[in-house]
Amino acid sequence: MPKIKNTDIIEIDEMKLYSVKALCDILKVHPLTIRTHIKKGRLKARQIGRRYYITDEHLKEWLSQHAPKGVK
Repeated sequence: MPKIKNTDIIEIDEMKLYSVKALCDILKVHPLTIRTHIKKGRLKARQIGRRYYITDEHLKEWLSQHAPKGVK
């Protein structure tokens, strides 16, 4: 399991918010990959302060659209 700081995943009620760094650690991709998807509007994110966070719901939606063929 990757090391993730307390500020990388925020839980508010039932909603989880993942930082770009947390997603990079979980998905094993470069931060630029996540930021590019956010910038191009493929991955919805919310900016809190200087950081971008992705909701659990938006992450699941993005993963369902970008999963490799044959993986569900």
